[in-house]
Amino acid sequence: MREKILVNLLMKSYAPIKLSQLTLLMELSESTVRNVIKEINLSSSNYGFTIGLERGKGYYLRVQDKNLFEEYRKNEKKEIDFYNVDQRLEALLFHVLQASEYITIAELMERTCVSRSTILKDLKLVEQKLKEQDLELEKKPHYGIQVSGKEQSFRKAFSKFVLQSNLYLEPTKQYKEFLGKFETENLDDYFRSLLIVNQLNISEVVFENLITHLKIVLFRASQKNFIKKDQLVMKEIESVYHKAASELSGWIEKEYGLRLPKEEVDFLAAHISAKTSNTAMNIEQMSQLYSDIKTILKNLDEEFLTDFYDNDDLIEGLVMHVYPLLNRLYYNLQLENPLINEMKLEYANVFVVAFRFGELIEEKYGYALTRDEIGYIALHLAAHFEKQNQNTLKKVKRIVVICSTGGGSAHLIRLRLERVFPDAVVMTISNKNVEAFIEDLPDVFLSTIPLEDEIEGVPVIQIKNFLDESEIQAIKGKTALHISEREKNKPIVNLQSLFSEKYFRIVETGTYIELISEQANQMINEDAASEHFADLVREREIKFSTIYNKGIAAPHPLRLEAKISTIGVTILRNPIEWQGKEVSLIFLINLKQGHLFLHKEISNFLMKLMDNDATRKALLQVHSFDEFLSGFESLL
Repeated sequence: MREKILVNLLMKSYAPIKLSQLTLLMELSESTVRNVIKEINLSSSNYGFTIGLERGKGYYLRVQDKNLFEEYRKNEKKEIDFYNVDQRLEALLFHVLQASEYITIAELMERTCVSRSTILKDLKLVEQKLKEQDLELEKKPHYGIQVSGKEQSFRKAFSKFVLQSNLYLEPTKQYKEFLGKFETENLDDYFRSLLIVNQLNISEVVFENLITHLKIVLFRASQKNFIKKDQLVMKEIESVYHKAASELSGWIEKEYGLRLPKEEVDFLAAHISAKTSNTAMNIEQMSQLYSDIKTILKNLDEEFLTDFYDNDDLIEGLVMHVYPLLNRLYYNLQLENPLINEMKLEYANVFVVAFRFGELIEEKYGYALTRDEIGYIALHLAAHFEKQNQNTLKKVKRIVVICSTGGGSAHLIRLRLERVFPDAVVMTISNKNVEAFIEDLPDVFLSTIPLEDEIEGVPVIQIKNFLDESEIQAIKGKTALHISEREKNKPIVNLQSLFSEKYFRIVETGTYIELISEQANQMINEDAASEHFADLVREREIKFSTIYNKGIAAPHPLRLEAKISTIGVTILRNPIEWQGKEVSLIFLINLKQGHLFLHKEISNFLMKLMDNDATRKALLQVHSFDEFLSGFESLL
């Protein structure tokens, strides 16, 4: 691992690095760094590179065979970047949760290749992570550290930080050997048939979650680590779940020779009730839940100007999802969501509504939803918006594409658009022939050349000469927005118009919460934001941060109640850190009611910005608002 870190440092440097600098960066002694370099040079010729020394300047990477070096780099990507604090924390949790006895600081240093001071600093963050799971990090002088707490909490943390880890780490030898004894396909097959026989419905993602729980049950039971009677607070569970759990327990004893005590069977029944839906659910409970969901959706429609209330498919889907969700909340068995980070950005507008849905659930039932559970709610709401978009796009009957000549690439654009808009007539023209359509206007103009925002009241959407998948999605989203806004007789707000020099600033450094609070208060003072805007943004960031990849943050409140829609921009010359993530560019989003689709357009822009390293780096170096706006418009 030290080898990988050293090669990374040299590869990223434009100039040789002195030995004294390497010792500081790697937190190792000079003799250790020299030994690492010596070991690399003994074997690295097989990978197409060596490490050279330029006297008076330092060490550098000498690549002799690019193909071999690329192969080396591919393998290197499978390793953990221990300079990434998030990955270090995940690795530490991975190790401490699998330790069957006390583990020493020296052992953790060996496994993570970082210094003692870094380990001690990281362990404070590990304690916070464990506290979120109702666990503690027990410390014993001369022995080391060990995780302690309720068995139920331990299993949940084991599932999250060991079995569902995103790192390229293997479970410890003990757990790996244990799993190797079992034919897990038999467990999968039996459990699937058991659910079918008992008329219990389950999604594939949730099924995998339950299988993971069963593996943990088997492993912990083999070590005699059982759920204790005084730790398990049970409520009345329908008999079908107890029946399924008892049958599964009997099969486990027969197949694996592991007998589960009553408390384990009860806990298993709770898991099944929290993660499946019964086709023969209690009618009275279903009726009450249906009424509650309708009330919640009505509140959302009033707050966000949506139209959820009359969507029967959405209501039915939410009822079937929330029914077992309430059991999950009761037993603290919330699901992990493997798609949460991608969804948070892809459906930023939907997450705003889903978070509010979670608040209303908490007000009604007293249970707080995790970010992952909110992500599953967002999927239901996103399906509603996607269907709504499709219905809107079907209303597009006439499209005119404006190109510089009207030929060549225009023909390819027309063919692609005809597949996307099968109900529309698509015509391509040169910019000289636009006047021919003044008396016979289309639903929308698409233009590959810069034009005004509209022609005779019909919107003009700027497009590229080549329509890749991301560009097609952008066209669909903008067209749907224009059509829906036109039907509501609303003026269309362009993304560019949300940026103002008034809310643009370049700062050297600061603290994340203070920076967004200052700008939020400025918007309040200038009557662009509601009086609670700053509080709502802080609440959102502390609860669920909106910091994405590549140092980009897009803080916003859980509710849309701006007086004037606007986006504040803060560029940091020196990146800062918040909740273990780096921040160098902050977009403070303040939108009015009914601007959910605009929220989606903003998230599309942020994704483009994350994908475009050159533009992002250029924006971080601008010296004025005009320079920023020029760089911003290059992404649209």
